[in-house]
Amino acid sequence: MNFFTYIVNWDRVENNVLSIENIFTQNNVPHKVINSGSYPRENWMNVGDIRFYRQLYAAVKDFDRSYEYMFWLCGDVSSDNWMEFINRAQQVTSMYDVWAYAPHLTNEPWVQNSCKLKESEFDSGLNVSIQTDGIAVILNRNVVDLLEQYFYYLSNKIDMSTLTSGWGMDMIWCSDIINNNKLILRDTKHVLNHPAGSSYDHSVASQELSLILDHFYDFSEKYEMHDKELRSIAGKIYGRMQHLEDCMLVESFYKTNPDILKKKYPINYHTIYIDDSRKNNRDILDEVIDGNKIYIKSLNAKKDEEVELFKKENPEFKFAWDGFKLGELGNFGSHYMAWKYLCASDLNELVVFEDDIIVDQSFNHRYQISMNSLPKDYDVFSIYVDENQHSRFNASYTLNDNISRAYQDWSTLGYVISKQGAKKLCKYVEDIGMDHPTDWFIFRKGEKGIFNVYALPPNVKNPLAIDRQYESQVQ
Repeated sequence: MNFFTYIVNWDRVENNVLSIENIFTQNNVPHKVINSGSYPRENWMNVGDIRFYRQLYAAVKDFDRSYEYMFWLCGDVSSDNWMEFINRAQQVTSMYDVWAYAPHLTNEPWVQNSCKLKESEFDSGLNVSIQTDGIAVILNRNVVDLLEQYFYYLSNKIDMSTLTSGWGMDMIWCSDIINNNKLILRDTKHVLNHPAGSSYDHSVASQELSLILDHFYDFSEKYEMHDKELRSIAGKIYGRMQHLEDCMLVESFYKTNPDILKKKYPINYHTIYIDDSRKNNRDILDEVIDGNKIYIKSLNAKKDEEVELFKKENPEFKFAWDGFKLGELGNFGSHYMAWKYLCASDLNELVVFEDDIIVDQSFNHRYQISMNSLPKDYDVFSIYVDENQHSRFNASYTLNDNISRAYQDWSTLGYVISKQGAKKLCKYVEDIGMDHPTDWFIFRKGEKGIFNVYALPPNVKNPLAIDRQYESQVQ
């Protein structure tokens, strides 16, 4: 898991905190409890009767930066299904370069209409937003670093023990995130329960908010963090809540449109072929693909001299079984040489096509959407799934609107392999050996969790098709 959770406890919410802790412990969710209750508990961070600012300061100082994100969770929040939210949060933070990810809460001012800028192109449940809250939010470790630096600065300016609320911290991290052109995402698929009302004086909280923000602007000016821009963004966040006209547009917050923040992936591609019988298909592919064509040798296993040369040039290649057909060997060897090429190159990923491919004009657009929707840990992403495989799909495989866990059992017509994926696949062949034909090798090991394999869900139209006029030359 790429985030670590801090659950904040005080006397009134202890039973709820114990319930959350029990669920997290049973499901191996990394966490600690920051305990400001009257009774110390073993294995909790017993910090005494301190309030929000100092509780958060304790968390950011304790946070292990080997985790990418910190989940800050106040102990009065409840959920009907914590693990559903945790799994969703893990997916979102693993896919997108988001610096703040938050659910919506009952009884909070920052409802969807007051914080939403636009819907995500990649996931209909996610909104690009301008505000979270300080109650339940997952923050990137860069934000955690900023908060620790600011709290250290603040603790040398004022007596933080006099502060009793917590207002303003969400304004600080949201303003800084937007100023850095990073994403704040709110998730409409999850609304957690937060009780109405509070036990603190709102007029005092408002005064503390002003104090906290003023010191943050001074801190920003001292460390040359564009304090004027941060003041402007914070003001517009309030203006957005009041629906002021000049605070409604994406461009009023972000230096560039958040859609531009998605990565533009180069299309480095290679087509496996052993003769020119499908040259027309390759020519059309080259016309459609907006990318960098790469030539890598393919293996015609029906020629003994080519097989011998392949074995000589790839002595590390092992066979786990000697009953493969020549076509299966040729196909696997051709893919293996592409994986090996990627490992030795300076590329981050490679698109591999087979010779019986028909490409749709939508490919370039679909490729960018898919790549921006993939988990960061992907090894292989199958761009083609035949319709006869859709019955194997299970709704639980869905990651977002564009990506699911792989469910198909055949076809390596077209797929993306990451460099880390190429290294894993090559290592398996070199340590254990070729033990299945190429497609079974990838998908069945993906099903077992040996490789991280993803695919297009059935609701997404394939941008590729198979030329069924005659059999592929590499099978």
